[in-house]
Amino acid sequence: MAIRKEAGAGSSAEEGDRGVSILRLLFTGGCFVGMGLTAYLTGLHWWGKLPAGCSADGGCGAVLTSAWSKLFGQPVSLYGFGLYTALAALSSLGWTPFRRGLALSLLLFGVLWSILFVYVSLFVLEATCPYCLTSAGLLSFLFLLLLFWPGAKPDRRFWLGLLPAVLAVGGGSAALFHFSALRGEQAARAALIAKQEGEELRWLEELAKHLDKKGVKFYGATWCNHCRLQRALFGQAASLLPFIDCAPGGRGTPLIAPCREIGVRTFPTWTIGNRRYEGILTPETLAELTGFRPRPGNGGNPAIGP
Repeated sequence: MAIRKEAGAGSSAEEGDRGVSILRLLFTGGCFVGMGLTAYLTGLHWWGKLPAGCSADGGCGAVLTSAWSKLFGQPVSLYGFGLYTALAALSSLGWTPFRRGLALSLLLFGVLWSILFVYVSLFVLEATCPYCLTSAGLLSFLFLLLLFWPGAKPDRRFWLGLLPAVLAVGGGSAALFHFSALRGEQAARAALIAKQEGEELRWLEELAKHLDKKGVKFYGATWCNHCRLQRALFGQAASLLPFIDCAPGGRGTPLIAPCREIGVRTFPTWTIGNRRYEGILTPETLAELTGFRPRPGNGGNPAIGP
């Protein structure tokens, strides 16, 4: 009987060790997936590129180039990379009650910010970003995995003290960031939609006609937010732009043939000669690229957008 009990106990211990190893593999693997995802998005942001798979309806572009895409001048994905790296480091050291509580706090902080970004993309920008949704789901998965992890758990001080503090700081900072970005977005939009008058308007009208004569094309969609901002830069002269509506059937519908043929993947897209430019271009930039005279009293500005 004693031998059988010892054998059973040994078998249970082995199964428990195997289960913990699987959990550790899942957690560490999830951290590395998150690090790879956020590093990819950060690198592309620094290089001024959009990630693969961003649809031409502006979903990814609208989210990743919005006022909510940066924090202190750096892409939000950079801070996500730091979060996943810290979680991977804590996991490699082994879980103690303190480390587990710290990791849960970091994950909860990340989940709160992810909820903000999902809300903004779906209800403010009315766009979807699969990369952002993937990161939000990954953080939620890691949080639940660590929450129900067997073994020593954080003590009552964590649940009664640190956890409420994280909820308050994480939620408060996310809300503050949101309203700050919202004000910035509204101020930028108000500045863009200001009507041009007099000599300014004449210059914009002549520039729009010049672009059409040069064979320049502006690919976009009437429902695209970034396209509306692009047109707003021309004020009352916007109707003269060489605009091609790539998705007249609405969001999510197939692109028309001319847009498919040149491989439009985000709105707006400009073609000037043999070159293609993705994102919003200022009138000054368009004038410079096409050899048009400079704007009255303005030396020119760089391109903006993705």
